[in-house]
Amino acid sequence: MSRCKRFWKYYIKGEYHCDTCPFCWGGEYLSGCDDYEDAGCYIKGELRDSCRLLPPFRFLIGWGRRKKALYYLNHQYDGMGEWCCEQERKNRAVMEILEPYLGDLATIQNPEFIKPGEKSPSYVIYDIRRKLEDALIPVKYVPLKIRWKELIKETWNRFLMIFKPYFCK
Repeated sequence: MSRCKRFWKYYIKGEYHCDTCPFCWGGEYLSGCDDYEDAGCYIKGELRDSCRLLPPFRFLIGWGRRKKALYYLNHQYDGMGEWCCEQERKNRAVMEILEPYLGDLATIQNPEFIKPGEKSPSYVIYDIRRKLEDALIPVKYVPLKIRWKELIKETWNRFLMIFKPYFCK
């Protein structure tokens, strides 16, 4: 009889709220409050007043989605350090090339010389470098055979990425 009352209370009356669900992330659920930003449900995508999925179905749907979301959250900045170092190295190389032509303007790197609303020198250097790369670096011709190999490899890797979040940390 107690199981029937619990079933009635939680799933029929809708008193099972997202704050006790293991498949909700971030924030705290407050009934009628829509101002929390970093909260959601792995199953539905957004928090609701009540979730009437039965626990076995909730687990089957939510477990995989939670694992996949946490995998991508943990790996979203992979390679960011190397990328930043590479950008800094390229900016320094462009600065060394432009320094003889710019004279004293190139040596002013102190942030106190930057007026509000102006772009920082490092941003200007990055912008110059990006425009030079776009204009001067030609697009290399890649034979069709090599492009097909790369396409097959990329397709295989994308297929593996469907399953990788469930088996890797």
